[in-house]
Amino acid sequence: MRICEKLRLQLTPLIGTAGYHALITRSLALLTKDEPWNEHVRIQPDGAITLTPRVETPARNNLLLKDAVPIPAQILTLLATFIGEALAVNLALEIWPLPPTDEPSPTRQAK
Repeated sequence: MRICEKLRLQLTPLIGTAGYHALITRSLALLTKDEPWNEHVRIQPDGAITLTPRVETPARNNLLLKDAVPIPAQILTLLATFIGEALAVNLALEIWPLPPTDEPSPTRQAK
């Protein structure tokens, strides 16, 4: 869920609270209804994701660590559909930069 929170904080200034809420609501709607975690996820008016209080601790941990992985993936997929893959990748890289490597990047190579 922290991944979704990072996405929310990065995207809300660009598309607004209502825009992010619509994006995450649609993302959840596109995910399979048969997912066991789906019934425990709630979207707040500001787009933040919360879990229902009924979720017990072991199930909650599993939901937070493993089962909710499709949510940010679906958000990024929808975002790429709306604004293009290049812009979506750039936004994702602003949130999660790639680690530095020893290899020169293609843009830094001498011609």
